Amino acid sequence: INDVYVADNKESYLCGMTKDASGNQVAFVAKVSATGVKQWERTLESNTGQNYTEFEKICVDGNNIWVIGGNKPNSNMLSAYNPDIILAKYTQAENGLSATLSFQKGYAGISGSTRADYVTAITKYSDTRYVIGGYTNTNSANPYDAFIASIDTTGNFSVKRKLASAAGSEKVTDVIVNGTDIYFTMETAATANATAVSVAFGKASLGTNAITIDWVKEISNTLYSFLDTSMCIDEFNEIYLT
Repeated sequence: INDVYVADNKESYLCGMTKDASGNQVAFVAKVSATGVKQWERTLESNTGQNYTEFEKICVDGNNIWVIGGNKPNSNMLSAYNPDIILAKYTQAENGLSATLSFQKGYAGISGSTRADYVTAITKYSDTRYVIGGYTNTNSANPYDAFIASIDTTGNFSVKRKLASAAGSEKVTDVIVNGTDIYFTMETAATANATAVSVAFGKASLGTNAITIDWVKEISNTLYSFLDTSMCIDEFNEIYLT
């Protein structure tokens, strides 16, 4: 299980990865009642490449369940190009006891046709837009570049923005929306494999044709690294990083 959403009525929605009878890695999304009874489960499986799919993050909006993750459509010989990003939307029945797949999308080459792409966040921005975040590489010695993108309700890209420095490595780890403002956290490091990792957080604005970065703040510590960072905002608009 990679992500959990708990609704106000204490029903839980889960996503992650499981294995089928053949040992293939299969993405799954499921709902559990307030008493711990599984009410439904759906899986999404790939029959190409390395037979791998996995859901990383879930976003629940009423009976609309959005899940996003990765697959590995390229063979072992081309494994440096894996993973790609997958998005699926499920629609839950009114009684909450079943869900059907509305559509699925695959995204390859966030920043070029031969790059590995990772997704780490999805959140609702408006009734017509969702925001995703993650990072991409160049299948070379160059470090990771972070990205934020807006998608519409059919899963198509509206606009995307890379966050990259000349030589450093950046990974978006969390994205939240407060009103019309987008806030994000990142892991920053000198290289993709560096053990000294700092945390950065910033604010972005989403326009019709562009995503504008308003500011980015970086926090570092000479003794410790910051990993798997996330954030939240309270009713006073104060930001907390964990």
